[in-house]
Amino acid sequence: MKENDDPFAGMFGSPQGVPLTADDVADIESEAEAEAEAAEQPRGGSWFVYDLETVPDESRFPKTEPPPKIERITADVDLVHLQGSTVAAITKELPRLSEDQLRHLLQMEQDADKTRAGVVTAIERELLVFDTGAEHAAMIAEWRKLAFQPWGLRIVALGIETCKGEHVTLLAKTPDEERELLRVLWEHVQLFAVRIGYNIHGFDDSVLVARSVMLGVESSLAIDRRRYGSSQSVDLMQMLFPDGRPMKLKELCKWIGIEPEAGYEMSGDQVMDLVEAGDWDGIAKYVHSDAKIEAELYRRIRDYIKH
Repeated sequence: MKENDDPFAGMFGSPQGVPLTADDVADIESEAEAEAEAAEQPRGGSWFVYDLETVPDESRFPKTEPPPKIERITADVDLVHLQGSTVAAITKELPRLSEDQLRHLLQMEQDADKTRAGVVTAIERELLVFDTGAEHAAMIAEWRKLAFQPWGLRIVALGIETCKGEHVTLLAKTPDEERELLRVLWEHVQLFAVRIGYNIHGFDDSVLVARSVMLGVESSLAIDRRRYGSSQSVDLMQMLFPDGRPMKLKELCKWIGIEPEAGYEMSGDQVMDLVEAGDWDGIAKYVHSDAKIEAELYRRIRDYIKH
């Protein structure tokens, strides 16, 4: 076929009819991609970091109150006589004894010339009846884990740092304040091309969706929750530790010389303590600090890892 007989020849020609070179075509394609990317860039800039601080949602999962202390009246028992009895006889009488009597009997047995392990074990087991604090502490520890369960928590603080160095810190003491916090966060999702955080794919994004659904806050757009291949988000933890064995954020920052304003020791599991103490300034300082170090971490690593 002759060149001028090619039905596709004109498609890649210049307006003057001069065929374009491969370099010309590559330049055109590059310009088109750049224009498309620029068209998608929001006016607010290219990226922002966000960090959330959360606690258990007590409106749905009330904190367990400590159980009343078990009391027993002093039994009419001769402890000296009882201590000289057999293990079986002592064990039978233990449920009748008060806490003070049990402790006295335990001390007597431990001071005896020949301490019987069976008696000591039986008394210590009976004393556990009075130790309601340990059981309650275990229940509280489980309850606190709700602070990291997206559908069982509430948000108390939001920290944002943008690519321009702008900062936003919001606190939420009430449901209405939490709704406003979420509205501001969705506004940033719409204005900026990329949202960034440390473990946002595993936690923060899930919280954003869960709390918005539960509080009836409308989204500015449907976010892409894919762990890989999404152009909307960057998870710094996945970016740095693709093998699934990540370091804690503060530990990593300490190793590479990023110093948090709130210090290296402060962590998310301490936020509930600050809420209960009414230290909202401390919460604001902490969430601002975390957003700031995550932004600095991104600036340091973004040119080394494709994302």
